[in-house]
Amino acid sequence: MLRAMQGEFRRAKKNTTLHLCLSILICMQIIFTVIEIEFFTGSVNGVTDPYLLKLLWFTNTSTLFSILFSIVLDYHVLSKEYHDHTWELLLLTMKNKYKVIFAKFFVVSIVQGISQLLSCILFGTVLHCYYGLQNNIALSFPFFLMSCFGNFFVSACVFGIFLMVENGMLAILCSIPLLLLPVFFQEWISFGKYIPFMAVGYFLNISMNMDLFTNILLCLYNVICGGILVWIAGKFFHL
Repeated sequence: MLRAMQGEFRRAKKNTTLHLCLSILICMQIIFTVIEIEFFTGSVNGVTDPYLLKLLWFTNTSTLFSILFSIVLDYHVLSKEYHDHTWELLLLTMKNKYKVIFAKFFVVSIVQGISQLLSCILFGTVLHCYYGLQNNIALSFPFFLMSCFGNFFVSACVFGIFLMVENGMLAILCSIPLLLLPVFFQEWISFGKYIPFMAVGYFLNISMNMDLFTNILLCLYNVICGGILVWIAGKFFHL
């Protein structure tokens, strides 16, 4: 599987279009967050500290942009295989579909994590240079951790859709409704730590002051549930 991952990384490294799309999304996330901050003034969920408020708005946008990052990555990593008719060659070479699927999933997850990390760093720069706020790593780390890993299950859902749907455009259309899932489960927000795709909402609305260990466990739970979902999708994956 390591060899398959190396091959995926090499292809991603040469994909200029993918780099451009991810760069645009990173900039869009920062711009969208700044617009939210400027548009919605005052306290949110009882938070009045200007630094925490801005971190809250950034983390709030992470679910939307995690889905968009996933759509872009999965289109280039999965849908292109259907379009180029290269799935058969990959499966014949590896002789184990799970090695191929999880190699692609790990690569997508790593690249998405790096993209979200770059977005966090850029936002931290905006906080310091534009808003004149002093960055506090200890205070901001739980927010950035949740931004990077709290949406892992949602990203796995998008991956599963692109794995099962051969047509890339149709897969994109099927992924868009995921944006509405938190709305439907809004009344269950207090149980968010048990519902993987509600992790970020639970963190922001119920337990923003949770200790770091609990924060890490919540992200780890999200990652494990995402991995299980991809494994289930792999069971139904047939050419």
